Amino acid sequence: MPYSLNFASGGTVLFTPKALRGTWAWELELEVPNTTNQRAINFNDNNFRYLRANSGFWDLNNNLAGLPNVTSTTPVTVNTRTVIRVEATADEVSWFIDGTPQGVIGTQTNDFILNNLNNTGNFTGKVYRFEVWENGTLVESRIKQTLTSGNDRVYTDNVGTNDGALNATFPADNSQWELFDAPTGLTVSVTESTSDFGESSAASFTATLSAQVTEVSASFTESSSATITNNIVSVSVTETSQDFSESASTSISGSLSAIVTELSQSFTESSTAEISANISAEITELAQDFNESAQVNLTSSFTVEVTETTSDFEEACYVKLPIIRLTPRKTISVSNRRSSTIRVRSRNNVIRVK
Repeated sequence: MPYSLNFASGGTVLFTPKALRGTWAWELELEVPNTTNQRAINFNDNNFRYLRANSGFWDLNNNLAGLPNVTSTTPVTVNTRTVIRVEATADEVSWFIDGTPQGVIGTQTNDFILNNLNNTGNFTGKVYRFEVWENGTLVESRIKQTLTSGNDRVYTDNVGTNDGALNATFPADNSQWELFDAPTGLTVSVTESTSDFGESSAASFTATLSAQVTEVSASFTESSSATITNNIVSVSVTETSQDFSESASTSISGSLSAIVTELSQSFTESSTAEISANISAEITELAQDFNESAQVNLTSSFTVEVTETTSDFEEACYVKLPIIRLTPRKTISVSNRRSSTIRVRSRNNVIRVK
C-alpha cells in the first residue's frame, strides 16, 4: 500500500531541478487543509513562481518560462485529493484540475523547471504522488510504496533517479508517511505467540472487510491494543493466557459483526472493550481471577451477548447496554468472597442483583 507525505510540519522535499521543453506533462496529486497561500511546488528556482491554493482557487505562476500568471476556474476543495496536471505540446502549455480543462496558459519561451516541494514552508497539506512525462514517456514517478527504515527520508523516484530528499523539518519517526488506498475485500490476520516479559504490541486495520487479531501466551507486563475501523464486516479479537498485570484495550467501530474474547486472564488485569455501530456484538470473559477490574461499553447495537464465567475473588465489573426495554437474564455461580453486581436501566427502573 502506498504512502502519502504529510507536510504538516512545514518540511521541504529537495529535488534535482527538472527542465521541460517541447512536449511534456507533470501531475501533482495533493490535498490542502485550507486555501491560504498553500504553495505546494516552486518553479524555475524562484519562490515567486509556484502552484498554490489561495483565496478559494488554484494559482499557477511561472513567467520565467514565458507564461502568464493564471487562476483556475475550478475552486479548491479542501481536505480532498486533487490532481493538478500541466502539459505542453510543442511548447503550448495547458492545465487541468481533476481532468477539467482550465484553458491554455500560453506558449513557453524558456524551460519550465520543476523545483522543490514546499520550498517556502507555506504548504501544510499532503502529497500523494508527483510524476513527469516527456514525449509521452513516464520519466519520473514519486509514489512512496514502502518504508526502508524507521526514519525514511527519501521520496523515491520509482522509474528514474531523481529521488526527493526530506529536510530536517520532517519528523524522525516516519509519522509524516501515511498509508492510503488500503485495498478492500481482503482478509487480514495478525498473530503473536509466546511473547513474554515486557512486550508492547499494537495492531491497526483500516478499510478491511475481514480482520482477525490473536495473541497467545503473552505474559508479564504486556501492554497491547488493537484498533479496527471503517467498513469491517467481521472482526475477531482474541487474547489467551495473558497473565500478571496486563493492560489491554480493544476499540472496534463501524463493524457489522464483532467478537471479543479473553481467556484465562489472571492477577490484577485491567481490560476495556469498546464496540460501536455494530449489528451484532458478543463479549466473553472466562476464568478471570484476583482483583480484576473489567468494563464493556456497547453503543448502537441491535444484538448483544455478554458472558462471564468463573470470575472470583473481589472482582468488580460492569456492562453498559444502551438497549430500551431490556429483559435481564444472567446466571451467576457464587464462590467464596465473591460480590457481583448487575445494573440494567430501562427508563426509570433499576434492577439490582446481589
